Amino acid sequence: MVPGGLLYVGSGLASVGNEWNLEPALIDPTLPINWSNPDRAGAGLRYWPSYSSLSPESRAAFLEWLIDGRKNPETPIGYVFLFFYGLERRVLSDPDRSKIARDDLESILSEVERLLSIYGSNRSFSSYADDFLFVGQLLLRSKRTYDRPLWPKASRSAEIPLGIRALIGKLIADGKPIPSDWALAWLINHPETRLRAPASRCPREFQDLFNRRYLQEYGEGMRLEPNKKRLRPQYRSASSSFGRVVPFQLPDLPDIGALSAPVHRLSELADACCEELEPFSRWIGKNPDDRGSLAAIALLPADLARNHSSEQAKSLKEWIQETLGERARAIVPAEKLVWGWPCGMPGQPSKAEAVLMAQFLESLGYGLEPDVRFGGPVLEATEPVVLFRLSEETLATPSPEYAAAALVLRFASAVAAADGIIAPEEERLLSSQVENAFRLSVGERTRLAAHLEWLLKTPPSLTGLKKRVEDLDAPRKKEISRFLVAVSAADGHVTPDEVTVLEKLYKTLGLSSDELYSDIHAATSGSSPAAPEPVIIRPGDASARGFTIPSKPLDRPTGIVLDRGRIDAKLAETAAASALLSQIFAEEQSTPIAPPTSLNESPKSAAGLDRLHFDLVRQLAARALWSRAEVEALTHQLGLMTDGAIEVINEASFRLLDEPLIEGDDPIEISASAAEEMLK
Repeated sequence: MVPGGLLYVGSGLASVGNEWNLEPALIDPTLPINWSNPDRAGAGLRYWPSYSSLSPESRAAFLEWLIDGRKNPETPIGYVFLFFYGLERRVLSDPDRSKIARDDLESILSEVERLLSIYGSNRSFSSYADDFLFVGQLLLRSKRTYDRPLWPKASRSAEIPLGIRALIGKLIADGKPIPSDWALAWLINHPETRLRAPASRCPREFQDLFNRRYLQEYGEGMRLEPNKKRLRPQYRSASSSFGRVVPFQLPDLPDIGALSAPVHRLSELADACCEELEPFSRWIGKNPDDRGSLAAIALLPADLARNHSSEQAKSLKEWIQETLGERARAIVPAEKLVWGWPCGMPGQPSKAEAVLMAQFLESLGYGLEPDVRFGGPVLEATEPVVLFRLSEETLATPSPEYAAAALVLRFASAVAAADGIIAPEEERLLSSQVENAFRLSVGERTRLAAHLEWLLKTPPSLTGLKKRVEDLDAPRKKEISRFLVAVSAADGHVTPDEVTVLEKLYKTLGLSSDELYSDIHAATSGSSPAAPEPVIIRPGDASARGFTIPSKPLDRPTGIVLDRGRIDAKLAETAAASALLSQIFAEEQSTPIAPPTSLNESPKSAAGLDRLHFDLVRQLAARALWSRAEVEALTHQLGLMTDGAIEVINEASFRLLDEPLIEGDDPIEISASAAEEMLK
């Protein structure tokens, strides 16, 4: 007994296209069957099988598959095609002569969809079955035809599948937008399209990202004008019963197979999506069973990471929301984050792992201080951290202004805590500097406030700072001191509280109070430039009598009021001092750093690297092993962010060689063979 039916059983049934040939799908019960030795491997199958020409062993295997419910995924695809031949005949030939055949149509389409769910990985079967479903659904006049694409995968046939061409052609003819899933189906089924590795390695994430970026670019969807070439559809049957080509009538529609410009635009969009997914794709390539980990999700584009269904991600987000409540930021023990994060050493994230953690929190809309990407130390489980809500502005790297402001706050907080306690006045002063003194964006100011809260909780040692400024010569110390005065005065006032903190700063730099007051005077005084001609204070009026009583003067803040133009000029001069402060906090280098490539040189990189990254590769190629501190020194001298530079170089290496040039965190390993190719 064969369950499910949908079979032709008997003898003498001629094929549709040639009455002298037997129907290949016809099961003739009179033919011999070798039940004792079924050909389950399909060794006796020919390319176009016919039941009558099968060996007794192959007939036994075919019938076993039918009796078992047509569901064994290991069954040779030839047996699946043999059954499919009968479905083609029933849908494309019999309905003209039989009402029962017309009534079978719905169940046949459902059966083909079920077979696709089991055997759809076979491209040949998938291509034939997809076109068959399209034809059948049009015969049913089913709304399903336009509700969803039947081709989420590439058919790799010599032309775009008929269903896609017809349905998108219909949308164009009707002046309707092309939905994102249909646009993707068009792209991946185009015979000249080849998507990059991330699309095949992480198809679910690629499809999700493509849909999002397509909607951002085209709204409801791409709209196209009908082209002149018309669609001339033909259904190419899998079964030899029809003579291969079955005439098929459709309304007059444009043929998208003749269009190239829309496919080019879709291809560019897909390439951009693959570029965004490259870090996640590489991670999955190395860790195929780690797709749902927090570390993997952190490498996804922010909007994908934010909506990921991972239980780990969901739990972490709920904990952060509960911790912050209605507050903008909160101090929490680092162990709450560290122990839940996948680390090489449990509870002790490396710098690279700390970067991933910060990226993941950022994708959820939260920031973390200290953040290694902004010069902070790697998290320690025993230390406090500050979680805060990010503004709409996302910062990838610190700007020079932010870096200078953070360094000044670090210096100032260390001095303020030198006596073992940070007074409320000092804390208020530092907070006011964040709000008023620095010329920062909203996002930078939000992060700096969190950074200050962390500094106040864990102020750096003044002893350590003193040791780092001891070797500076007097002119450099003076330049730094003037910079600190300029920042303190940037809000337009120098208050007594500010003077108190500045006295401590000057003492740390080995400078006297007299020098401080002199610098304050220089920063807050200065005559305006002479006018080129006499200035009219008040025009004379001979008829005026008496004196006008002046209005009540406006209340003015205490302290010294500064000229805004001079303030801007002072702040514009802080770049050199900021660089000096950076040197103060930089680690000692154990290896001399090679000078960077001259800006006049234009190295030709096979990987397409810019000058700075090319020069970094050139320097790294000198050795197979580097300490993390040495690499950070190299990138700092070139003006690059270490982790960002490694990412750029490895992406270029993967594009060129399909392997990374830089591996490891500390020590860092360099592939000599990859470097040689990159420097060609």
